[in-house]
Amino acid sequence: MPGQKTGLNITYLLITLVKLMHEHIFPQSQGRLDDVEAVLVACAVTIGHVENKLMTPHKIALFLGLPRTTVLRKLAILEQCEFVQRRDKNYDLSDRIVDKDRRKWIDGSIKAMKRFSADL
Repeated sequence: MPGQKTGLNITYLLITLVKLMHEHIFPQSQGRLDDVEAVLVACAVTIGHVENKLMTPHKIALFLGLPRTTVLRKLAILEQCEFVQRRDKNYDLSDRIVDKDRRKWIDGSIKAMKRFSADL
């Protein structure tokens, strides 16, 4: 059934990308998905960075449908991991991520997308 296989591949791709992002943010997690909400917040910050429209915690909360207090807690965790940094009222990817580590995560994501999208 074509629709079922497409849905399955999209699900595999989503899980693979979430795991890649989690491992990139929390390399010490040893493959455990301890904080998926932090990964979602990191993804929102990444979107703001790529679109050159940095987001406030309020915008991230609205975008993800999470409470603002949860977003603030996750941003604090991401700051400790040096994944994001505050720029006035907005959040952006840290200089470390932009300058050094981005290529590794992007290469892994592209590989996963090619693997699962071939059958879409």
